Amino acid sequence: MKKKYYIIIILFILGALIVLANIRLPVSFITKEKINEISNNQINLISFDKQYFKLLPAPYIILTDPILDINIKNLTARLNIDKIEINRSLLDQENYAILIGEGFIDSANTNFKNLALNLSLKENGFDLSTNKFKLDQSDIQLDFLIEKNKLKSFSFDIKKLNFKKNYQFLSEILDLKYFKNLDLSSETYINAQGIYEDGQIIFNKAEVKLSNNSSILFEGIVNLN
Repeated sequence: MKKKYYIIIILFILGALIVLANIRLPVSFITKEKINEISNNQINLISFDKQYFKLLPAPYIILTDPILDINIKNLTARLNIDKIEINRSLLDQENYAILIGEGFIDSANTNFKNLALNLSLKENGFDLSTNKFKLDQSDIQLDFLIEKNKLKSFSFDIKKLNFKKNYQFLSEILDLKYFKNLDLSSETYINAQGIYEDGQIIFNKAEVKLSNNSSILFEGIVNLN
């Protein structure tokens, strides 16, 4: 008899978990004002379709069809995203996981896919690191350190970035005078690893692959000031 009760209790718990895992509660935790406050007015939430909360398998909030405007230093861009999932442990209020299925960068006419962000809050700022995600056909991995609302440093690992397609987007971030003589009428790709810090980019290794099957290899420091 006891065995029968145990089975009923287990089935009841499993049923309750399944129900909880599929419940979506409408919420309004994420607001335009909150995004502005956290980002020091560098990221603006223009609009979104729906916002809801799910408890299982981990607590997370989902925004569907959000549109974001980014204005950080020289970078200005509008992002159109299918959905954003934000979750964290119930016992940890300093670290967040942010998942984005796919999105579109208007200013670069570029798509990105399968972007996962890890946000770690610090006393004077935060760390923001990505997985290796797709930017069109490129593989990109980034790690940012923000202190006192300013970009302290970021590291990058870039594979097969289409320079011609992303020239305008890159020129908003970097001083591209070093590449002004490249022939942009043909396909040119960039592979690079390095770090930006104190107004300088330190290339650990970099390669510009030209359409005529030749390459330019370089490493060193580029001063952006």
